[in-house]
This record gives sequence, structure tokens and C-alpha cells, in this order.
Amino acid sequence: MKNDPCVQLSQRLHELLAEAISKSPPPAGEFGVLYSGGLDSSVITALLFDFYSETFPLIVAGINTAKDIMLARKGAEALNLPLTMKMLTAEEVEEALPTILSILGQVDVLHVELAIPLFFAAKCASQFGVTALYSGQGADELFGGYAKYEKHFLKSGEEAVLTEMKSDLQTLNTKTLPSMKAILSHHNCQLLVPFCDKALIEFSMSIPLSCKIVHDSGTVIRKQVLRLLAKDLGLPLESIHAPKRALQYGSGTHRILTNLAANYWAEKNPKLTRRQVKTHARVEQYLNQLIDQ
Repeated sequence: MKNDPCVQLSQRLHELLAEAISKSPPPAGEFGVLYSGGLDSSVITALLFDFYSETFPLIVAGINTAKDIMLARKGAEALNLPLTMKMLTAEEVEEALPTILSILGQVDVLHVELAIPLFFAAKCASQFGVTALYSGQGADELFGGYAKYEKHFLKSGEEAVLTEMKSDLQTLNTKTLPSMKAILSHHNCQLLVPFCDKALIEFSMSIPLSCKIVHDSGTVIRKQVLRLLAKDLGLPLESIHAPKRALQYGSGTHRILTNLAANYWAEKNPKLTRRQVKTHARVEQYLNQLIDQ
């Protein structure tokens, strides 16, 4: 096992993540973690605890039945760290949407769905004096976490996956991270993203795809090198093997936003079916209506 190249790469990944955390200490004040209980945020949490040797808050936002809420509760208990859960309601999301759209400066349904839980998590964090929040963002793009990579891998081969990952990394740097930083900044909170450290990104590019996406006996395992690190850190199995859920689905904000749009259009045009008022286009039109008001 020690001679396994993927294990050796996971050990180097451990070193580089620790270095990334040490190079970008949080500003004066309290810090916390945007925590879903999944693989990425759990790895960051474990490394932060090793580095600072003190407790810090884990923060998650979502609807009361959200998968992220349930997994975060279990993960925080296993790590013996305090968890703050912000339960979202449709009414407060609706009230916050104009502010969120103003911060983002654009109508992009995906980015709005992602921004909603971040907005409320940061708001909650600021009330506790937290001035910086760590995030596991970037791990999926670097280590092959998205389900679409698995599909490309099985259908089109390695080159298709690598091309998609590079494209997504560029989107992360030019769109996703700036949006996240803007949302947190609104609540006087700084975003810290260890996975996006320059040295770590360069290292990730040298890792063979066979240590990121493993196809064995009909089963595909994504982010293998990161899962090996998580195992070495002693993380609970539920966090190590948690299925990837995009934030908008894990938090339930996709459902909230879709329902808000559906209710809006149902009142405007009762002849529309429930399916017609829930389309992506209708959600986008709903958000544009909020900007115009």
C-alpha cells in the first residue's frame, strides 16, 4: 500500500494543503468553515484543527430537510466541533433575493442558487464575530469530483475528462470564486480557499487521472486521491464516501428558488401548468422581474 503511487500523491497533497492553510491565515477575529459534512469541507476542517489545535464553528445553511444539514450534523458530531445550522425558509429567501442579485450584478440562475446558502451562512457567521470562512471549493474541479466527469470518462475517455476539468477550473476562477467572495464580503467576511492555492493547483495538474477517477470492477470512484487523504486523516467513513451533491441541491435552494418562481408565474398566468412555471427560463424571468422592481 505504501508503494501505491496514489497513496504517495495523497501524502504530498496533505503537505501542500497544510502549507496553503499556513500561507493564508485568517484575519484578526474568529474564523469558521462553510461545512456540508462532505469530503471536501471535512478535509479542510480536519487540517485546520491540526494546524490551530482549537475549536472553531462549522456553519451550514439549507432547508430543514436538506441533505447537507443532516450530513453536517453527523460530521460535526464525529469531529467534536460546534455546528451552527441556519434553516432557510422560502419567505426569507424571497426577501433576500434582490440584495443577492444586486451583489452578483447579473442574473445567472446557477450562481443565484449557489449564492443563497452562502449569503445566509455568511450572515449567520458575522453575527458570531466570524470574519473569515474557509471553503472546500475547488476540490471537484481539481480532483474529478463531478458526476459529469465520470460520464465523460466512461463514454469518451481520458482526454475528454481533462478538457472538461480545465474548462471548469477556469470558470471557477473567473466566475464562481468572485461571486462567492462578493457574497461573503457583503457580510464583512473573507473567503479562504486552500484548494485554490497556486502550488496546489499546479500539483493537481501533475496527478494522473488514474489517481483521481478510478474504474474498478464496474465501480467508478471520483476524487480517489482526496479520499485517501481523508482516510489518513481519520475522517468518518460517512464523510469520506458521501456522494457528491451540488450545493444548490444539497442545501435545497434549487427547490426554494424554483418554487418561488413557479408561484410567481402561477399568479401571473393561471393557465400555465405546474411544469411550465418551473422551467429554467421561467426562473430566470422571475429573477429579472425582481431586478426591474
